[in-house]
Amino acid sequence: MVSRALKRFGNSRCLPLDKTLLEILDIDYENAQVTISIQQNKLIIEKAPVEQEQTQFLLNNEQWEEFNKALESKPKSLSRINKLLNGPGVFDE
Repeated sequence: MVSRALKRFGNSRCLPLDKTLLEILDIDYENAQVTISIQQNKLIIEKAPVEQEQTQFLLNNEQWEEFNKALESKPKSLSRINKLLNGPGVFDE
């Protein structure tokens, strides 16, 4: 992917001085995640897939405690959903 992005600049062996690797790969600076691997003696740097970014999150101790309290609390009454699920359906006669 890097070589494809670099070909836009003409020489795939060097980066333009006014561009960083993150700018060339079009990666958000605040959430920069890349995958680095070596294949056939070449260094491959790619953007992390979107799905991979969304499956991980980190909580500090305070947030973890709040999350556990929410899990252990009594569930809210969902009377509207109960009425919808237990009432007659659209196709019922």
